[in-house]
Amino acid sequence: MSYKATQNLHEVEKEFFSKFRNRVTNSKKVDDLRRAFTISVADLLGTLLHEEISLDGEDVSFSPEKKDHYRISEEFKGSPPVFEILNDPEIRQILKKAAQTAHHRYLHLKKHPEKTELKIRN
Repeated sequence: MSYKATQNLHEVEKEFFSKFRNRVTNSKKVDDLRRAFTISVADLLGTLLHEEISLDGEDVSFSPEKKDHYRISEEFKGSPPVFEILNDPEIRQILKKAAQTAHHRYLHLKKHPEKTELKIRN
């Protein structure tokens, strides 16, 4: 596993956010939103590392109470290829932007639970 910063990061970011926004928009509950964030970050890392990445909520999670609205476990951060990726300021910015998008949806879900319930029933 190795990360090559020479990839066309703009294209990777564009594809990531297209899928991510769709997942976030379709999240009807906070648990769905957390899962969407974790799955999306796994997809992003998999694209950057050129292999499938399996994450659980302990490795990477949407954490609305945190300053940047996400958390990455120390153990996961410490693995060499992930460490290299997370030290790239552009990647950190993508994660921060994704977490902000998820946080916006989180606030909406918290503010309007009745709309969420209606969508689930229909």
